[in-house]
Amino acid sequence: MINFLKDNKLGYLLIWLIMFMAFPFSISQAYDLPAKMIMSILTVFLIVGVLMKLKDIKLNPTMSFIFLFQIFTAFAYLFIHGDVAYINLLFQIVVPLIIYVYVSVFLKMENLANSLIKFTLIMGVLSAICFLLCITINLPYYSVFHNPDGREGFNFIIAFTNTNIDYGFGKFIRPAGFFDEPGTLAFYLIVAILLNDLTIKKPKVQMVLMIVGLFTFSVAFYILLIIYGLLYLSRKNLIKILISCFFISLISIYLYSQLDSEYQGVIYGSSIGRLESIINPDAASGNFQADNRSNLISTAKEAIADSPLIGQGISYSSNEDSKFYGTFMSANFLGIFGIHGIIGGLIFSLHVFYYIYVCFRNRNWLTIPQKSCLIYLILILQRPDYIGGILTYVTVFLLTLTSLNYKNVTKNFNYNRSL
Repeated sequence: MINFLKDNKLGYLLIWLIMFMAFPFSISQAYDLPAKMIMSILTVFLIVGVLMKLKDIKLNPTMSFIFLFQIFTAFAYLFIHGDVAYINLLFQIVVPLIIYVYVSVFLKMENLANSLIKFTLIMGVLSAICFLLCITINLPYYSVFHNPDGREGFNFIIAFTNTNIDYGFGKFIRPAGFFDEPGTLAFYLIVAILLNDLTIKKPKVQMVLMIVGLFTFSVAFYILLIIYGLLYLSRKNLIKILISCFFISLISIYLYSQLDSEYQGVIYGSSIGRLESIINPDAASGNFQADNRSNLISTAKEAIADSPLIGQGISYSSNEDSKFYGTFMSANFLGIFGIHGIIGGLIFSLHVFYYIYVCFRNRNWLTIPQKSCLIYLILILQRPDYIGGILTYVTVFLLTLTSLNYKNVTKNFNYNRSL
């Protein structure tokens, strides 16, 4: 049994299968898979392995404390709000903890980070190919499904999307990889770029991740790419990115010019119009706003004012007795405080605070970990995906641990030391 669990390929496969079944992936929805059962069975395998090697467990004390404190808080909120949705949140914290312990015992943390980079790279390339096939030969989708948020998704096998505009000889999509929406793919492409800088440092991987991200038509990705370029890129690499953007723009303009005015308007709203809506919100279509979080922030502010300490609870939107029934306040930086209150919001953000501390504990300014941390913080201001999902949590502890050991990346990693 121990030899089976120590098999590197099988170990990483188990971990990724668990993450594939959970938010923000939409794989289980697209193929109608019993996600909870699959995750539970595979997690049991990890637990058995950990129990058989208890004496060999060596963990970072600070990170271990954060995990346990958040688990305790989620358990307490289960009773405070009488909200069974906190059981799901408990699972989404416990499973990353088990993955962390399992990798510490049997595998290597840097290899898990590398696997995230490689998988995101593959997913990004497949998404770009899917986009090109759709606009040129009208690639048909395999099936239609509903994402966790209820929106319709289209399964093209090599990528998913929730934007599918058929204009006859082709279709315009915003590819989302195997995630719930294009913005999520853009989020993890940025994360993969940061992990690449902290670990394997491969310029070609960096360049491909940047180029494929352009096909998501994510405004946040474009803005962060500019910031990243100012902080990181040499003049040579910046020129490569600009040339890639130029050719992609030429192809897009040509195809756009072949369309009827009706389809031009819809595609404009899904692409350039998203940028225009930031500058001139009144000109934006209600369906294609780039700044689609202003209302969410307002709702979150109202929720905080109504219950500042403990928040509204996870089920605020579906609970008919809730003052915020039928509303939505996630996907913005204040959402976590509207849902869990100031107390819960701070506790459930502790792993992010620890990441910040790890990067800025020394007085050196603008090191690679510090640059990565700054970009990540800007990223989560727009999309606070750091709690409430297995991959979301794993991402933070990988960024933290690779930053903590950045200088030792080519030597022996010591992920278990504290500060």
